[in-house]
Amino acid sequence: MAPSIQDAGVEFYQPDEFCTVLGYQSLIASFFSFVILRFAILKPVLYRQRRVALDSARRALLANHIASYLHALASSAAVIGLFVNHPALLSDMQGVRSGDAAVEAARRALAFSTGYFFADCFDMLVSGTYRTNLGIWGHHIAAIACYTASLHTCLLYPYLVFTLVVEINSIFLHHRKVLALYYPDQQPIPAALEQTNGLASHLLLWTFPPTRIFANLYVTYRIFAERNVWQAPAWTWWVAILGMAAVDWYNVGLWTQVKRSVAKDRLRRAANKAGAIADADKKKDDDWVSKSGTELMD
Repeated sequence: MAPSIQDAGVEFYQPDEFCTVLGYQSLIASFFSFVILRFAILKPVLYRQRRVALDSARRALLANHIASYLHALASSAAVIGLFVNHPALLSDMQGVRSGDAAVEAARRALAFSTGYFFADCFDMLVSGTYRTNLGIWGHHIAAIACYTASLHTCLLYPYLVFTLVVEINSIFLHHRKVLALYYPDQQPIPAALEQTNGLASHLLLWTFPPTRIFANLYVTYRIFAERNVWQAPAWTWWVAILGMAAVDWYNVGLWTQVKRSVAKDRLRRAANKAGAIADADKKKDDDWVSKSGTELMD
């Protein structure tokens, strides 16, 4: 545990070298956990269950989204729990006045997601899923650079954990994608799951602006506002501001893709209810990222 000092009744967090080791240990544990989940658990399970209905590329894409879905659920719970239990972090985004317990909880949440992003990049390289999607690569590289810098310096955890609010929106994104991949066009989604798909589409649109756009713009604003009182090394400020610029750009582009995907899905469902599927709405082989590397949502 890093030592802390008292100043006028306020406890200040003082990072030491051991906190860097703890951060990397948690990161590595998370990385191997997601790699094991993806390749040792999901890959054989999906092969047994869907080897007839889905080809290998689509099974790989499905496994990737299931792992991402589970990360989104766990990360969202961690972020909400962190700020509910340690509300002081909302005003102390640099994590220097909130005490050891709050800062260490933030470090664990951050290391968990950092390990996931490394594992997702590993998955893309090995399986080919999203390998040519420059938007996802740019997002992951920016996130890894910022998160790893924070874990290395033992500072700024609350800033980075606050950006993980986006995982609330990712829950609904991955829910829709998992259902779309698990049930191909020729195989209807069960009625109960179809209802959850419709709800997820609404929640995907409703939660996108507050979690992916406004929250990240707020973080960007706070980084600028605290430039003169930045406690971490100067180079971390530049990593933070450039990383947020990349993530903000990615989310603006993703918003357009989300709206288009939901609109297409609603047209497809309406056509299904009418007893026919419009030819323009049918999935083509090159619609899938596993083959074309262009689409995240559809």
